[in-house]
Amino acid sequence: MVFLGCSKDDDPNENCSFELVIRISPEGAGTVERSFRQGSSAWGELPSSYRLEAIPNEGYVFKYWIYGVDAFGPVEWYSNPFGVACKAGPGDITAVFEEIGE
Repeated sequence: MVFLGCSKDDDPNENCSFELVIRISPEGAGTVERSFRQGSSAWGELPSSYRLEAIPNEGYVFKYWIYGVDAFGPVEWYSNPFGVACKAGPGDITAVFEEIGE
């Protein structure tokens, strides 16, 4: 479990603060690398964000992210890497991996 936060230390131009819990499923199947991206106004107002990339361990493949819930249950996102805006607010995200050969 990794706690990820965005604050004035990351981006002094943003009034953002949030906490994101990152989970790996199944435990030990991979890791998540993160990098901070400064917001810009080159193409309009784009908020600062984190780029999350799921890296599978040997014997596993990345399947999808689970981030948020709608009326039908957890929302699955299949893009990797995945971007989370600092203004998204608190929440959890899970990187789901599958064992090769299952």
